[in-house]
Amino acid sequence: MPDNSNVTPVEATATYKWHLRAEDHHGKLSIKFDTNAPFEAGGISGPTRGGHIKVYSGEFPANPGEQGEHFYLDTDPRGKTWDTGLPW
Repeated sequence: MPDNSNVTPVEATATYKWHLRAEDHHGKLSIKFDTNAPFEAGGISGPTRGGHIKVYSGEFPANPGEQGEHFYLDTDPRGKTWDTGLPW
């Protein structure tokens, strides 16, 4: 086993932003996003939870985990703009 006793730990802190914008595109909800992060959002809390957003109709629901439409930022082939197909 190698002797790692003389290795100095390295720590770094950085701040990144994700911008989401909802737009009316011919009566349908279009979502655009952009980020300055050099990594995907899914890596933060796992591939099935981190990089997604949910769209709810009306007010925020009492049980949001079981309602709403999912859109995955990390794996969706549409890139950074989605015509969700949902009414505006």
